[in-house]
Amino acid sequence: MTDEPGPSVDPSYAAGGNPHSTHSEHRGENAELNRDTCRWDDLAGNNDIGMMCLDHELKIQRFNPAITNVFYVLPQDIGRPIEHIATSLDVANLHDEIRSVFRTDRAIELKGKNRQGRYFLIRIRPNRPTPNANANAIPIDQRTDERDPCGIVLTCVDVSSVVRGYEKIRRTAETIELTDHDLQEFAYAVSHDLQAPLRHIATNTRWLREKYHTQDDEETCESFAAINTSMARLESMFVGLLQYSRVYSLGNTIVKTDLPGLVDSAMRTLADLIEENNVEIQCGPLPALVVDPEQIATVFAQLILNSIHYRQDHAPKIRIEARQNQHSWEIDFHDNGIGIAAKHRERVFVIFSRLEFRSVPGEGMGLALCKRIIQRHGGRIFAVDSPFGRGVTMRIQMPFDFDGDVNAGELNAGEMNASGKDTPPSFEANEAAET
Repeated sequence: MTDEPGPSVDPSYAAGGNPHSTHSEHRGENAELNRDTCRWDDLAGNNDIGMMCLDHELKIQRFNPAITNVFYVLPQDIGRPIEHIATSLDVANLHDEIRSVFRTDRAIELKGKNRQGRYFLIRIRPNRPTPNANANAIPIDQRTDERDPCGIVLTCVDVSSVVRGYEKIRRTAETIELTDHDLQEFAYAVSHDLQAPLRHIATNTRWLREKYHTQDDEETCESFAAINTSMARLESMFVGLLQYSRVYSLGNTIVKTDLPGLVDSAMRTLADLIEENNVEIQCGPLPALVVDPEQIATVFAQLILNSIHYRQDHAPKIRIEARQNQHSWEIDFHDNGIGIAAKHRERVFVIFSRLEFRSVPGEGMGLALCKRIIQRHGGRIFAVDSPFGRGVTMRIQMPFDFDGDVNAGELNAGEMNASGKDTPPSFEANEAAET
């Protein structure tokens, strides 16, 4: 007799295990899997981002309701090839793009508009098995290489508000650019073309003075002097306005420049005034930034000149220092002058703003010109809060990434006089200057 094989035995019996316990574990795992599936379905169903999963034959496996903004798909379409599903997007050859992602194993992004006029960002990427997936899970497809995609994941995001916001910004920028161009032409016409009538007035005034002026006529002499003063001021205003209008149109090339050299250039320009007024200037380490050298030197010269003009009874002291913050360089000009009242800290940057200091030379163009130049460089200039009569700190903020080249700048080696503090140093102020 030959032995006949007996009935098969469950391994759990052979190991002395309890088959009822094993079945209970399986039921628990299935229940947990069902709960996870329900949670995933709830999450996908309530998500504004449309999602669709395709298998390796590009047949629909699952999708959420939000995908219907892009594809005309119904629950009974599960298992159908994606190429059989119509799309509402104005994207040419969308189905070909999906096939190319699976073929090339590279994700792509597409932009399109549906028939309701809404804009969508479509991302199509290969779907790969999870690296640490349960070894007992049923494979999605029969591919032998687990690194190969097992399908496609397609998502769509409604970006209509972003697109419309961008279009609004673009139209606003175009309007501002056009307006600025018109203003530049107007400023040029005012400052350039009106100088001809001014010259005619000056010529005729000189002729009248030579013909009718007598040494004994004091009233006539004062009138001619007032006319000449007004014409000189008007000519200065025209020149300033012309310079102001040309900041953008006739600016020089933007290049990486060492700022200490521009401070030296400004000091050479004002050398006589600096010596005459015994001005003390301390300059700490300054960065190299991408700037228009001539324009920034003009800004530095104007800030030094203001410190001289708006001085107190003692010799002016000016301190220049720089520091980095997260996005920009901050360059401070501190002085020990009369300062700026809080109510005037914004007004001083308005064109032709003279405030109450009528005895100070100038036409109120200096800080307005500085502001326009710094704006051309993507930065800003403002007066830091400080007690009136205790000097002023003019702060220039220059971005690292202006013109796409500046990262952080590099401090130049030099004499260290900077305090390294965030608050400007205080100088002694005369009490008589506070009135």
